[in-house]
Amino acid sequence: MQEIELSIFDRGDHGTLIQLMLDEFEQAHKVHVNLQVLDWEAGWSNLVEFALYGNGPDLSEVGSTWVMDFVRMNAVSNLSSGEIMRIGSERDFFPSNWNSGIAASSQSQASILWAIPWTSDVRLAYYRRDLFEKANIDPAHTFEHIDSLTEAVQTLKTRNVALPVILPALRSRINLHNMASWIWDAGGDLLTTDGNRVAFDSQEALRGMRYYFQLGQYIPENRHKITDMEADQLFFSGEAAITFSGAWILIDPNMAPTVRDNMSIAAMPGASFVGGTHLLTWKHSRKREPALALANFLVKQSAEHNMFPTYSLPAYIPSWEKVHFIAEPYFSTILDALQKGRSFPIGQLWGLVEKRLVDAIPTIWEKVLESDGSDIETILAQNITPLARRINMTLE
Repeated sequence: MQEIELSIFDRGDHGTLIQLMLDEFEQAHKVHVNLQVLDWEAGWSNLVEFALYGNGPDLSEVGSTWVMDFVRMNAVSNLSSGEIMRIGSERDFFPSNWNSGIAASSQSQASILWAIPWTSDVRLAYYRRDLFEKANIDPAHTFEHIDSLTEAVQTLKTRNVALPVILPALRSRINLHNMASWIWDAGGDLLTTDGNRVAFDSQEALRGMRYYFQLGQYIPENRHKITDMEADQLFFSGEAAITFSGAWILIDPNMAPTVRDNMSIAAMPGASFVGGTHLLTWKHSRKREPALALANFLVKQSAEHNMFPTYSLPAYIPSWEKVHFIAEPYFSTILDALQKGRSFPIGQLWGLVEKRLVDAIPTIWEKVLESDGSDIETILAQNITPLARRINMTLE
């Protein structure tokens, strides 16, 4: 029997859930799949080794913002038109997920697909409907823009809500996912249109960041240094009135009944960040056909095999007919956020830009919280402006 190797990220079950799918794939296609489960923290390094040394899995799950880094390393084979037709078409996937796997080839300017969207993830605003009603706050207006959101947080504070909003201040990619919405709503972006220079030091981007970090003044000192998971827990417990997180919150068993009964969701101001993971075939693989058959199987059958929400959300739109773990009114809100959301730009060395910003945000948070938010513009000028200058020198 033919064998291929698949690498995925660990979702806490060490691959036991997907193994049931792989067993079914083996029966149908007579191909045995050896599964390699990668830790999220070390996953990037493992994938870079696969790319550099041309040795490893035939098919790998990679973060949506990482695809183009491996393309530039000449480690990935693009999909032909025939191969794409077997899997679906652009309209079968959410725009941000599909576009994360698209880029021009080195030989031409024609856009081609390098990786297949598998899972999707979207940032959402979670809020306590009962607290909003008591404070006479209109949620439809609140989450339209960053200034109206700040006004709502201020109103909650004046109505004696001890923790009107919670944001993680320690290092996390979610920090950047959240802050991007503030930058976009202010008219800024992270890279220039051509992708050759950073744009997060523009006046518009800095205005968005200023609004984002100003929310720190509403977070009490004993909640300053928390992780993204701790921020979720503060919302679950009923302590926080607003938080920003992923769809996993909807099914978390730790949520207090009072919170669950009074929870509502909304898209982020500006646009929700849409991320996820893709499946790519490595150029070193000599088993491309069975690897693509497995990719097709995973993309189209994961929802039917109840892989979601453990594996986040499906990027393949037809699979949403089989998504039963999200009820209305959440279902429509999430679908709309996925359709209208934005992803990070595909540009030269985006992985470097992303890492530098993820590293910088907790440093900025520390300084902002120490100063009670009184001098955010100076702090941003001291940290964001020189960071942009250094990265642009690298990109030149």
